[in-house]
Amino acid sequence: YEEIVKYKKRGFIKNKYLAMIPIQNILEASLEPIYIQTPRINVEDFEKDFRDAINTILTEREAWILKAYFGLDGEKSHTYEEVGLKIKITRERVRQIKERALSKLKQSHQTIMILKEYLGEKFI
Repeated sequence: YEEIVKYKKRGFIKNKYLAMIPIQNILEASLEPIYIQTPRINVEDFEKDFRDAINTILTEREAWILKAYFGLDGEKSHTYEEVGLKIKITRERVRQIKERALSKLKQSHQTIMILKEYLGEKFI
């Protein structure tokens, strides 16, 4: 506190991380309100819309692999090996299909619109 008073008399506050900061800049910044926005979403609606997007955008196989791997729809998540054994493909092929499916979702206009609806423009 004493250091602040000392430098305030000169019009500056010394900060070991930021050389010298004019006190006026600090006062102006502190007068502006700061808001932390946490989007409030209805999780059930979001999950339903996202499941619909998965089923619309992806092939049946891609959708099933994502659901099995990530444990969507209330299932437990499975390893690449477990998923591969169920549909008789290698774990590497499961990984490739999962990556392709995620890429499709990231690039999909429908997915982007769902995220914008629930999270708003700032979060996309």
